[in-house]
Amino acid sequence: MSSSSVGWRRSIVERSLRRLDRWGDGPKRQTTVVGGILGCFMLAGVCLFGALSAEGYLNRPMEIATETKWSASFGPYPMEFTCYYDTCWLSVEYSTQLEIKGQSYKCAKLLEADQAHRCHELKHGEVISIGSCYSHLPQDGLRLHFFGKPHWSNAFGLDETDGLSYGLTIASDMNGEDGPTPMPTPIRAGLHVTTYVRTKNTTLPDNTPGSLRNEWFLQEITTDIPARYLTGDGCASVLSSKNAELLDVKDVNGSTCKLCSGTTACSTAALRVRTAVLTMAPWFTEASVRRESLWTCYLQYTGELGGIAAMFDILLLGITLAYYHFLHKRSVKFRLTFCDAPGGDDHQTIAMDLQEVRELKAQQIFQATAAKEESSSWSSAADAENRLSQVEQQVADLQAMLKQQSLQLEELRAQQAEAAHRNTSMEPKLSDLDGKCGQLHHDQQVTEIHVVLEEMGMSKDPPHKSSL
Repeated sequence: MSSSSVGWRRSIVERSLRRLDRWGDGPKRQTTVVGGILGCFMLAGVCLFGALSAEGYLNRPMEIATETKWSASFGPYPMEFTCYYDTCWLSVEYSTQLEIKGQSYKCAKLLEADQAHRCHELKHGEVISIGSCYSHLPQDGLRLHFFGKPHWSNAFGLDETDGLSYGLTIASDMNGEDGPTPMPTPIRAGLHVTTYVRTKNTTLPDNTPGSLRNEWFLQEITTDIPARYLTGDGCASVLSSKNAELLDVKDVNGSTCKLCSGTTACSTAALRVRTAVLTMAPWFTEASVRRESLWTCYLQYTGELGGIAAMFDILLLGITLAYYHFLHKRSVKFRLTFCDAPGGDDHQTIAMDLQEVRELKAQQIFQATAAKEESSSWSSAADAENRLSQVEQQVADLQAMLKQQSLQLEELRAQQAEAAHRNTSMEPKLSDLDGKCGQLHHDQQVTEIHVVLEEMGMSKDPPHKSSL
């Protein structure tokens, strides 16, 4: 491969790379005061927008992402109960037999051994934390029993009468105006469907108040619990002994008050065992609270500043173009008119379009600049110098032509001034000549009148002659 072909390919690659360069110094533009004023307006607008945008990023709200999930795919789900009766019992029953094919099989295997398949007894004020699962089988779930007298003491708005039907509370963590707040919900005797919401706040450290919130929402289905929901209750033996103690308790009609789940019309003074059954909804909600990272905010902030700066550039450019379009719609032209003599018919009009002269000069400068850039990519330095000298000579010739045109313009202006001066100096002479012609015509008419009178013999005096 010859050296000329290698140099030719290298020059093509070099020119292509130079065209892709966006950081090189382009043709310099002369700075102006108007440009500086427009730059100040743009800088003020960008600073104002930047301050408002920075305040918005500093006070940005937290983002909350929620997702609905199947309850059968997860678990156990934590629950916390507090007893508000003399005595409370709680049993957790979920089938762990695979042949039953209950949806609680996997979750029930994860329950602690000391919680499932046994009856937990609580006294007034005691708290118990226990896990629960989802199951579509009616014999699976949580059974809550309360016996004796209620101790609400008007808590949650429940007095001695209304508090007879409520025995325990389930704890929830509510996110209030002052941050995470405990929100216990009283549980009424009857069948309930529970809905679970788990919220993880990533903006707080782990194991701190509010970092993980568990919320339970109860929906009462009926106060008459069907018998199939009480099958396999782990507290059945305890309730049987309590039922035996109630055989001698009479109601207001004198009948024996048997063990009931909240429907038998026993007197309020009689001791009763009331029951509540909790079954979980087939879905639950998992929420995640997070705040956008500072690095992402910084990238977005710088991008917004760059965008607003570009927008101001386009806006100011549009205003400038509109100004020159409406106020300088037509180019300025000088029209010079002169005549050879006053009242003559030969007139000559010379028009010089200064805008065309400016465009011609700008085109010359652009050609010179383009020639310089092209000469920089040539492989031979001598050819570049020759080409540059030719371009400089062309520029010099064009400048000389412009100078000659300027001199011609000055000469035409001088001729116009001289013609105007000649016209002004001739006006008095023409006026004097018109006056003399008028006087001569008058004297001639007087002489003719005297001649006619003399022929008629009416006057012998010679006619009066006016001197010119």
